Amino acid sequence: MNPQEPRLETRLESWKEIGAYLQRDSTTARRWEKEEGLPVHRHSHKSRASVYAYPSEIDAWRVGRKVVPEPAPSRPLWKIPAFAATMLLCLIMVGNGVRPQVASAQQPRQTAQQIWAGPGVDAEGQPSPDGRYLSYVNISRADGLALHDLVTGENRDLTHGGGAGYFPVFTPDGIQVVFHWSGSDKSESLKMIDVDGSHERTVVKQNIWPRAVSPDGSLTVAEANGDGGNQIVLADLHTGKVTTLKSLDWRKPGIGNFSADGRYLVYSLRVTQDSPESEIYALAVDGSSETKLVSPPGANISPLFAPDGTRVVFTSDRTGRPALWSIRVSAGKPVGTPELIKADFDGGSMGFTRDGSLYFSQRVTHEDAYTAEVDPATWTVKGVPGRILDRKIEGSSAAPTWSPDGKWIAYVSDRARAGNGPGDATFVVRSVESGQEREFTAKVRRVQATRWFRWFPDSKALVFPDYGPQSIFERLDLQTGEIRKSFSASPLQFGLYYDVSHDGRAILYPATERLAGKPGAPFLVHLMRHDLQSDEEKELTQFRTASEFVFSLSASPDGRSIAYFSPDTPDGNSVWVVPLTGGEQREVSRVRGDRWFITGEGIGWDPQGLGIVCKIGDKAHSQSELWYVPIQGGEPHRLGIDMKGVRSPNFSPDGRHIAFTARAGFQEVWSLQKVFPDLRVSGH
Repeated sequence: MNPQEPRLETRLESWKEIGAYLQRDSTTARRWEKEEGLPVHRHSHKSRASVYAYPSEIDAWRVGRKVVPEPAPSRPLWKIPAFAATMLLCLIMVGNGVRPQVASAQQPRQTAQQIWAGPGVDAEGQPSPDGRYLSYVNISRADGLALHDLVTGENRDLTHGGGAGYFPVFTPDGIQVVFHWSGSDKSESLKMIDVDGSHERTVVKQNIWPRAVSPDGSLTVAEANGDGGNQIVLADLHTGKVTTLKSLDWRKPGIGNFSADGRYLVYSLRVTQDSPESEIYALAVDGSSETKLVSPPGANISPLFAPDGTRVVFTSDRTGRPALWSIRVSAGKPVGTPELIKADFDGGSMGFTRDGSLYFSQRVTHEDAYTAEVDPATWTVKGVPGRILDRKIEGSSAAPTWSPDGKWIAYVSDRARAGNGPGDATFVVRSVESGQEREFTAKVRRVQATRWFRWFPDSKALVFPDYGPQSIFERLDLQTGEIRKSFSASPLQFGLYYDVSHDGRAILYPATERLAGKPGAPFLVHLMRHDLQSDEEKELTQFRTASEFVFSLSASPDGRSIAYFSPDTPDGNSVWVVPLTGGEQREVSRVRGDRWFITGEGIGWDPQGLGIVCKIGDKAHSQSELWYVPIQGGEPHRLGIDMKGVRSPNFSPDGRHIAFTARAGFQEVWSLQKVFPDLRVSGH
């Protein structure tokens, strides 16, 4: 879509809304925008949060994104012997015809050290040059800026209301912090402040987002939006003059930092807007030259010059797994080929200190499966929810779902914490009566996607998606353990939203078609039925929507209708029901004001088909709960589950219990001490 074309879908109007839609926090959303091209737009007239995004663009980005797995804090992979990791990597690369230099054979094993963990950790900032402080965004204080003292462990606010600060970066002497400021008066500016909180001043009243400060402290490199796309700009910290150094299209540059001599800066860029692969460039600060340092394969992101300027480090999945690499650089040009620094590195690089220690962030997420007793007369929870498992396991347990006959609960266990990357998904089927469990393991391309599995009506099999360039739906026979392909299709066609037909013979899914020139309904949704035996497809019904995607598709217990979310108007979003036998779609509930339906976290029908359970939260996503929504009229009400991160709700067939996932996530900051032993440390 042309960026200037009007959009009719509901926008996500802040980092918190974008993070909520992605089921991540706002810091992760900002990092993905910076490093992986998450499609985020900016404007200069909004108060505080100056960004917005379209759900359809994010969904398309998410499908095309070359994902990497979540970190595994319980058993860091850097503890694997370096020789074994190196040999395994070499075998993989030889098989692919790739023979990079492996630095770990000549260098000491890199050891990571946890720097900061616990509530309130934020990873948007960077370490001070001397390693004393971390700059960060204090989310608990209305997105004010703060410093975390790495010596004392204390936190200290730098700003005190009047707006929100973002992208705090240190000057080379460590005395000042440069940052973007969104004022409560709707102003946007670049500011500076001393680390003791004094001498705050405005550099320039312009909507730009700093990434690094030059070695002499005179310039900051920043990202900005121009009329035709994104820009890399330089802002003079003394005069406030802003100069456009590089004009791009609508791809997002992953801007790193300056070389030690201040002559070059480094950035990454996707090969094309839709490509998961990216390249790394060295750009002369005077605009005289630009040189490609790193080419595909893989997503090559988060580039940073080492403190002495002789190397650029970056994260890449060029060998199939995310790892930390480096390329030697001289006069802005590459020397040799990329060298492996640390295998199984999927952190978000924050910056170097003068001694060559690299600071990075990791997202730690844990999920557990729960059940709770329900009163079917009122559709409210009785008592305290309990974990399904009475023991601790490695990884997460998610998406507990009752079998149609009520005898089993199935859930997905991600033992290796592969997250949204490739790995083993373990399906656990637990007897409701005895508590005995059976496990079935499937190798998939996106472990996290398997939590969108469905039961077949006979309670003897599951179907689950395995997403990739060609999405495959697999059938798991619970009697034999056999896994076989049901059918395949384009991932853009299905997304994560589908269901099994009432008779178990077909998959129901939405296919969308753009209707250009029809105000109020730019998309026509064809609700399709794919027969699993004959592969024949039939359109059941069609309806119009302003969104390209149909969210959380769920068939009613009697198989006669489908419920879904559609964020289709600016004043709120809603739940719709469509008859499968044809007929008009019907809006059954709408949320307005500062609340909305959380569209990506599931819809569960009650056994009688009289209502659904889903998640409603505020638009800042600071609070959200499970609600019961009547289908035939009546006011929605809370179920009464007082837990955070609740999602994937579904009722037992008798309506007396509900199963759900509770998720908790937090950031940690780590460092790799003195990445390069031969680093030439300059005196300061």
